[in-house]
Amino acid sequence: MIGWRRELRGARRKGRRDGRAGVPGADDVALPFDLREILARGQEQTERVVARSRDRDQQLGAELDDLTQRAIDAEARLAEAERQRDVAQADHDRRTAEDDDRLGRLQTQLEELPTSEIPVIEPDEHERQSPLTLVAPIAGGAPSEAVPVHTGTAFERHGSPASTDASWHGIRPVLYWPLIALIVIGEIPLNAFAFRLFHEPDVLTYAMTVTVAVGLVLLAHGLGLLLSRPERNRIERILAGVFVALPVAAITVISLVRYDYLVDVGGDVGIGPELGTVSFGLINLLVFGAAAGLSFLRHDPRTLVNRRAAARADEHDRTRTERHQEDRQRRRREREQRATDDQHRRELELRTKRQQAELEGRRQEAGLRREQTAGAMWVIREAARERLQRLAELRAQVDAAHVAFGDTQRAAQAVAAERRALRVSTEAELGAIRAHRERLFFAYCSANVRARDGHVTPACFETVPPLELPAWLAEPIASAA
Repeated sequence: MIGWRRELRGARRKGRRDGRAGVPGADDVALPFDLREILARGQEQTERVVARSRDRDQQLGAELDDLTQRAIDAEARLAEAERQRDVAQADHDRRTAEDDDRLGRLQTQLEELPTSEIPVIEPDEHERQSPLTLVAPIAGGAPSEAVPVHTGTAFERHGSPASTDASWHGIRPVLYWPLIALIVIGEIPLNAFAFRLFHEPDVLTYAMTVTVAVGLVLLAHGLGLLLSRPERNRIERILAGVFVALPVAAITVISLVRYDYLVDVGGDVGIGPELGTVSFGLINLLVFGAAAGLSFLRHDPRTLVNRRAAARADEHDRTRTERHQEDRQRRRREREQRATDDQHRRELELRTKRQQAELEGRRQEAGLRREQTAGAMWVIREAARERLQRLAELRAQVDAAHVAFGDTQRAAQAVAAERRALRVSTEAELGAIRAHRERLFFAYCSANVRARDGHVTPACFETVPPLELPAWLAEPIASAA
């Protein structure tokens, strides 16, 4: 826009200069050189626009021709695909009706064929033995009649032990283990005072104390367990001596350590270190003896608690023995029953083999005919599946041809629309160039006439020379198919 205004001012300036000089003459028909230059510059712009538009139009025309030919080919392929699909559909419908009729006849023949199965032969019913009855064994012979087995122990039936020579009641586990735990807990603060002599941290001191307390109680438990046995072998007697010697030695060492600690810190001023040490050792021995006595009472087989436990264990063993005897009797009955069943099964197999020999011929014949009929039906169904597959392929081809034809048509329409838009834009651009060219012409002429003496209009200013346009701009644009 700025360049056009500059050209317009230049045209007026040149027009005034030529008008003052009397160029052109009043009767001249030839245009002055400056005006020819202005017109030539417009013509040059027109030729550039026309050349650019012609190149693009040729490209779009070639592309439109190619798309048009492709649309024609796609339409032909679509028509051929639809024709093949219609032919295949009609053939499939016709052959389907024929195949249904043939399959119906073959199915009827297949159902009329005799079955080749051998009739099921049921074995003869034989008497089965009654289930075993749980009985308690009677010493001295077989039981004469079934006696129910009582699952309760002797103590639970009579409420008293089988023998009355028990010396004491004994201790149950529910009371024994809490007492042992209480002794261990009591040993910890009792011995912790002696271990402070080593001046170790409290955690390590209590760790040593707990270890000694648990060790003493475990030795007492083992000693009581060995003493409760009626008879002991040589190794057990040695272990009993070790279980006595080790705790006494440990208690003695701890007492001596406590004595050194009291002498070092000057404690027990009331009773003295010697008496305090002896008292401490006697207390530890008393605690050890109490733990050993509790262990002895817990494991002594002569106590009432252990006698009842032994009686219950004997009752469980006796019940388990009876159950094992009953299991052996049941397995023996089952073996006899299996032997009888095997004999009946062998008889049934012999009868079945004889009938199989009789029916083998009919079975082979019926089986052959059945295979032939099934083979014919399979061929018919396979042919139907192939036709359906071919029909599906043709339908897919028709759909693809439809898509290709539609895409080609839309592409051709888009190219034709772009070509029309190119023609319209070119004409608009040429119109703008023509208007600017005429504006420059009239600006030059008006400035020339105003600057001329007498304001005479030369003859060459009467008509604006037209623009030279190529012939292809006048041709109509081909529309898409």
